[in-house]
Amino acid sequence: MSTDTDGNGSPEMVKLDVKVTKQRKEEIDRMWREEGYPNRSEFIRDVLRDATNPMLTADALRQLAEGVEDVEQGRTVSLDEAKERLGLDE
Repeated sequence: MSTDTDGNGSPEMVKLDVKVTKQRKEEIDRMWREEGYPNRSEFIRDVLRDATNPMLTADALRQLAEGVEDVEQGRTVSLDEAKERLGLDE
């Protein structure tokens, strides 16, 4: 988290100019609306926050991907089946 403040304790905001293709801009505009953001800037700030301060570590993302692969490959069982195999009651 940044320690730069505006004197009132709020993070100091600076303008960042970025050029993107027309197609990318249209994609960003579609996404911020679909995700319910109030505007493009809020969406881009969140994307940048996630890129610079990810909520999940690289190891957690790897484990998540492995879990998805296990599901896709049928290497998982339902909760009911697991309880039955373990002899657990409801």
